[in-house]
Amino acid sequence: VTGVKLSKSHKPSDPSEAARIRNLGGEVEKLHGVHRVNKNLSVSRAIGDAPLKQFVIPDPTVTYRKLSQKDQYLVIGSDGLWDFMGPHTAAILVYREGDAQQAARKLVDAALGAGTTDNCGVVVVDLRHIWQRDPPPPPPVQSCCIVS
Repeated sequence: VTGVKLSKSHKPSDPSEAARIRNLGGEVEKLHGVHRVNKNLSVSRAIGDAPLKQFVIPDPTVTYRKLSQKDQYLVIGSDGLWDFMGPHTAAILVYREGDAQQAARKLVDAALGAGTTDNCGVVVVDLRHIWQRDPPPPPPVQSCCIVS
């Protein structure tokens, strides 16, 4: 089981994001160990946040990937998940669960258990139906991982 990162985290700590924000007249500074836009938001791209929309833009980094039969699930998560868990750990958890809805709940629970105080939204898409009419349950896994 392998998780493949398909997105880029847009954080004000990224030098190119910080430069973009500062060039627009915004501020980026580190507060309590976290880089923030105008002492507020810890992401540099988002939907909403009207008071910061001049500096925090909604434009994502877009990645294209051709699906193959090896691709069983797609995990879409907010920074509340990805700040606490990498794609490999998420892939293992989803694969072990075998049910997309239950896996999404477990990912949120794992992030909350790890201490996230941020919004944590997760969608898990089961891609197995693309390749097989009745996908088999996942095989038993012998080892265990720890989400910390």
